[in-house]
This record gives sequence, C-alpha cells and structure tokens, in this order.
Amino acid sequence: MAVAGEVWALYREVIGRIGALPTLIEWDNDVPDWPTLRAEAVAAQHILSGAARASAA
Repeated sequence: MAVAGEVWALYREVIGRIGALPTLIEWDNDVPDWPTLRAEAVAAQHILSGAARASAA
C-alpha cells in the first residue's frame, strides 16, 4: 500500500516549515514490494529537495 496523498501533503507542509530532515517511512509488517518502496523513497526525496532549494533561495 502506498503512502496516502493526505500524508504526503502533511509531510510537505511540515518539511516546508522546519526544513529538510532525514525521513523514515514505516509500514510495520505489511512491507510493499520494491517498486512501491522505491517510488515512495523518490517521492520523499522530491519533497526534501524542493525544501532544500527553497531554503537556499
């Protein structure tokens, strides 16, 4: 199961307020397949990179 859009929106808002920080996505015992894990990691990195660029400007 992928991370819900509402969770990404909240994450984007928090990172926008406090800046880029290391992130852990947790699934408990229901770990998705590799393509889903990779896609979620890429989504998190995209948000973090955007926050880093915004703070550098």
